[in-house]
Amino acid sequence: MWDVAQTIKSKLENDGYKVVLSKNNEADTAGFITKAGRANSSGAAIGVSLHYTPGNFGSPMSDAGVTPQEVGEYRVNKDGSGQKVTFSDTLIAQESQEYAQDMVDARNATGDKTQIAQIQFDQTYVEASGNIPVIELLSKVPWVYNEVGDSGFNATKYATGITNGIEKAVPATGAPSGGGQGCPGAVAGNAVATAVNYAWPDYKGDPFCDETSAYKKATDQALNAGQYTGADCGTNSSLHGIDCGAFVTRVMIDSGADPGYNNGGSLSNGAGNTITQQAYLDDQVKAGKYQNLGSQTSTSNLLAGDIAINTTHTFIYIGQQTGFNGNIASASESTRSPMAGSGSAIFSNSAGSFTWYRLVE
Repeated sequence: MWDVAQTIKSKLENDGYKVVLSKNNEADTAGFITKAGRANSSGAAIGVSLHYTPGNFGSPMSDAGVTPQEVGEYRVNKDGSGQKVTFSDTLIAQESQEYAQDMVDARNATGDKTQIAQIQFDQTYVEASGNIPVIELLSKVPWVYNEVGDSGFNATKYATGITNGIEKAVPATGAPSGGGQGCPGAVAGNAVATAVNYAWPDYKGDPFCDETSAYKKATDQALNAGQYTGADCGTNSSLHGIDCGAFVTRVMIDSGADPGYNNGGSLSNGAGNTITQQAYLDDQVKAGKYQNLGSQTSTSNLLAGDIAINTTHTFIYIGQQTGFNGNIASASESTRSPMAGSGSAIFSNSAGSFTWYRLVE
């Protein structure tokens, strides 16, 4: 499975995805809590388990099975200790089930006989009985659990089916259901991954207007569509979106996380700078789409994807992302393209403390 994971990772990265493995290496003995935590903190759009179990699985599985998250699934200690833990996130369950069907279709297309299958954890050697894999129970991202038996197992076929299933479920360009604009680097439904793809992974200081290829294509496309791109780079009118508010706008819209952010980015609808964007966020707090977290002085209360804003600046908290050397992604008007950043300055600037917002819908 480690070899299969490397094959999948390589293909996905070639196709523009950012891939984080739940194990650091083949010998990594990380448990379910650690693995789920790595997925949760990465801001992943989808989590995928690879399992190889000798033999066939019997009804309802034949050669292979795919198990999604479902509300009401549970695990409970057989010895009566502890409490029953039940999966209850409706939105994640819905996405997981949609992605699982995409995975089934993709794997069947390779010749694997695959179907949706619930797993019963009632074997004598399993300490906690129930009907959901622990990794899925603990995950805060949509998860797809894959089983395959050794009857006719083919590693290339398995890797191809999983890869195609991921790409069908979470396209690298645009959201699966109307969000995004087909921008290279935009990851469907995942603002954090999109921000990481648009921004330079290291802090380069001011002035620095060179853009990542993904962000340049996104801002060029936005300009042609009459959307807000903020400031250009000084007098260089060929570099658009060198602007903190434009960067956050592009991330939220292109990822599909919030297609309506900053009035949909449309200049004709009144899209604009940080003052306009904060007014939009405050309206959406009233509508229940965002939560106002107030001012913050520590990252301990923040989650990847939280937005900080005041009258002169805005940025996105990224958390700890593999290969990204900072816990925020931000740009600066006319002088600095999107890049990594960190430090105490993320909590205030010359305009005062930031107000933090979290997308909750």
